[in-house]
Amino acid sequence: GLPQPGADEPIDFAASAALRDRLPNSAARTWTAGAGASIITDTGNLGVSYSHYDSLYGVPIRYATAVGQEQEAPRLSVVQNRVDLRGEVQTGGGFLDRIRIRAGQASYRHFELEEDGSVGTAFYNKGLEGRLEVVQANRGGWQGASGVQYFNRIFNVVGDEAFLPKNETNQTGFFTPQQYA
Repeated sequence: GLPQPGADEPIDFAASAALRDRLPNSAARTWTAGAGASIITDTGNLGVSYSHYDSLYGVPIRYATAVGQEQEAPRLSVVQNRVDLRGEVQTGGGFLDRIRIRAGQASYRHFELEEDGSVGTAFYNKGLEGRLEVVQANRGGWQGASGVQYFNRIFNVVGDEAFLPKNETNQTGFFTPQQYA
């Protein structure tokens, strides 16, 4: 573990200031991967992708600055998985010119690790976002688009430093910007 100054021991600021070469607890290991596929035709496209992020890293030591203060050297373990979808199809130019869709889902967690490797606090975040848009064909100078957008997020913190309550956010919006030129 980290040396902890005793209750009556003075803090050696000069030793902390004299650190050279390596910053303690600043190592990192990260692994990422991603894949995607799409189909593209004369009248549209549809694509999907997946990404994975996994990282373990240290946060530089917070040295004690007052007698009796604890020194900290947290390490974080972070994982995120994400899927995205995007597509568009041309409808032939009647009333509608095209239809577009976008969606994404992400699952994220990070653990604050104690010196012994156990999880002190865990943060979890799951999100979903989607959008559907219909684009009107230009009819005598009149054009526009209409659609709906949705967002959902579930956030939770568990453990020693769980100061935030579990919460869920939902948002739905409808839109229809129009233009006459």
